[in-house]
Amino acid sequence: MLFHYFKTGWRSNVPVVLLMAACSALRVTHALLNAMILTALVARKFDWFLTIMLVDAAVFLALCLLLVLTGYLRALAVQQMSIRMRQDITTRLTAASFQEFRAHLTGTYASWLTNDMTLIEQNGFDSCFDCAQTVFDPLFSVIALLSFHWPLLVVALLVAALTVFAPQLFRRGLKSRSLTTTREAENFTATVTDQLQGYPTLFALGLEARLTAKITAAATKLMHVKLRQVKIEQWATNTGGYLNILGQIAIYAWSGLLFIHNLVPIGVVNSGGNLSFNILNSFAAFGPTLARMTALTPVLAKYGLDSTTVQAGLESATPAPVGPAALAVTGLSYDYGDHRGLAPLTVAIPAGSKVAVTGPSGAGKSTLMSILIGKLTDYHGTITIDGHPLTSLSRADLHRHLLYVDQTPYLFNGTLRENLTLGQSFSPEAIMQALKDADLTNVVANLPQGLDQPVGEGGHALSGGQKQRVAVARGLLQATGHAILLLDEPTSSLEEQEALGVEDALLSKSELTVVLITHQLHQANQARFDQIIALK
Repeated sequence: MLFHYFKTGWRSNVPVVLLMAACSALRVTHALLNAMILTALVARKFDWFLTIMLVDAAVFLALCLLLVLTGYLRALAVQQMSIRMRQDITTRLTAASFQEFRAHLTGTYASWLTNDMTLIEQNGFDSCFDCAQTVFDPLFSVIALLSFHWPLLVVALLVAALTVFAPQLFRRGLKSRSLTTTREAENFTATVTDQLQGYPTLFALGLEARLTAKITAAATKLMHVKLRQVKIEQWATNTGGYLNILGQIAIYAWSGLLFIHNLVPIGVVNSGGNLSFNILNSFAAFGPTLARMTALTPVLAKYGLDSTTVQAGLESATPAPVGPAALAVTGLSYDYGDHRGLAPLTVAIPAGSKVAVTGPSGAGKSTLMSILIGKLTDYHGTITIDGHPLTSLSRADLHRHLLYVDQTPYLFNGTLRENLTLGQSFSPEAIMQALKDADLTNVVANLPQGLDQPVGEGGHALSGGQKQRVAVARGLLQATGHAILLLDEPTSSLEEQEALGVEDALLSKSELTVVLITHQLHQANQARFDQIIALK
């Protein structure tokens, strides 16, 4: 899977690889110049000695400049691949059904996109570049050693092979520990998210200390899991490192023996050792690096990014609705396990009609809405929109026909305008009309920054009634081009006169079929509904 991102991002990755090869060539050139410097010095050829020194300084300057450029471009390439993977993960999540999405906690998904991505960047993308470096450094070093004396190369390769294979003994343990660590990181993120979101409740009950206790306990558990992973990583790294040291001693001894027998000049003892170390260090690093990369396999597998159904359900097959649509429900029911969530319901809602759905708590009002908008799919009975069975509509088709305003609206941490438009483009007139219909005009006028006023996390800067009216305005604004508007208790937090004003605006939308769930059906507007469905 990592190769896929290197392949798709080749325009950024190829220059990095070429620069890494150039840096390796310059490092080996430095080693060769070192051999020449020492040989010239021992032979007392000072002019030649100074010339080579100046050339070596120029080589080092070029190497430094290339390393700076390589480091920047490499970091850029890693971040671009990381962004593409995040895009694929979020696309996969949005392509899943709502029930599949709810299979994991919000904190788990947050961990996928934060903790996991940090691990993938370090042990995946960066490690791939490290592997490329461990190819280039030995390659140029091998060429240089052959120019000195071929037995040096044989000794270096034999020792290098040991440093590669020894760390692989720990590969299976690293796979298991990497997956365990990412799962525990998910649990930790989920705990932090859960406790922080629940802090207002803890504060109200005087249990603030629970926040610290729960997060500390989760952090301690994560610490122990991470330490077990580090222990295996250290064994893998240092096993290769120990063999590397033994190899370096053997190579020095061999090159010294060659010098004693006048088979190589004195400079080869030093530079030949350095070149051999290049090979040994590269191979010693290759083993643990490869182990870290392969350990990511189970981590990457849980995202399902190789699925051919990532885009399933997102493509539209039916034409966009023109005007209001008819809604027909036949024998619709839903069970939550052994509990009946919605009793069998049969109802026909003509296009353009305004319908109120009432009933006591637990009668299935919200369940009905969840079925209509596609959150619950394992229902019994049939539903059609303008004659199209609900089960035949793709996700895009369903969203183009239906728009839903939740009973407990979520406001994002941004401005009021951003929460209304959600990144869509609307004319100022359309925004003002939505504000007017939701009875928000005066509220916005009294805000210091108007529509550009930040609403805070979860909309905490607004009252409950204001948040609900923002949700209604957002729904009306987004309803353009839709056929059916579904609203779940849109005025439950409003005073009666405010609620009546909002309902008046909703009931006046001739271009929409409106279905409104309410616990409290206001007498003043009751006659304006074409149909009242009472659930029991």
